[in-house]
Amino acid sequence: MEESELVDSNSISALKKEANELTAIFTAIGKTAKERQRLNKLEIKK
Repeated sequence: MEESELVDSNSISALKKEANELTAIFTAIGKTAKERQRLNKLEIKK
């Protein structure tokens, strides 16, 4: 979209920033879930 100039670069920049923020959020959620799952398995083994 940026190369074809269908959307202005300011809009693309805002969309890229939002996409990066969402990626960071979902990555953190995934890491937290994995860590909690690991800790739960350790608790069950006790």
